[in-house]
Amino acid sequence: MVDSVIGLRQGHATPSTIILRVASTIASGGGGGTFPAVADVDFGVIYGPTDNLTGTLVQPIENDVRNGVNYGGDGVEFNGDLVLPVAADVEAGVGYGADGTELIGTVTLPAEADVKLGTTYGAGGTEFTGTLSGGGNTITYRPRRSRN
Repeated sequence: MVDSVIGLRQGHATPSTIILRVASTIASGGGGGTFPAVADVDFGVIYGPTDNLTGTLVQPIENDVRNGVNYGGDGVEFNGDLVLPVAADVEAGVGYGADGTELIGTVTLPAEADVKLGTTYGAGGTEFTGTLSGGGNTITYRPRRSRN
């Protein structure tokens, strides 16, 4: 900024040049007159020394960010609300969470041969179909009547 003022006094810069240099310095966090990459600026935000740059960063929606995690402008613009299931509700050996490896499911599903014939269960309620069929004798229990 000092150079710009000196330049103006010497007739080498115009007031608009000074404004552009100062704006550039402020936008870039100081010195150099550079601007953030378009990938680091929110989608559709127009910026740059002559409004010649447009941001392309697409922020995730709150449903895709963990509950309680702040992000966006100044790190507080948005707050995630995604709640992951507990490991006991996820099939054993299935990784999930950050990078698909943060947490590992622990629930063990019964074998299809141990589930009633035609009963669907597992992921989405349709991953497996039971094959256990009845056979042998059926016992019917009837409670005794009291003799009052």
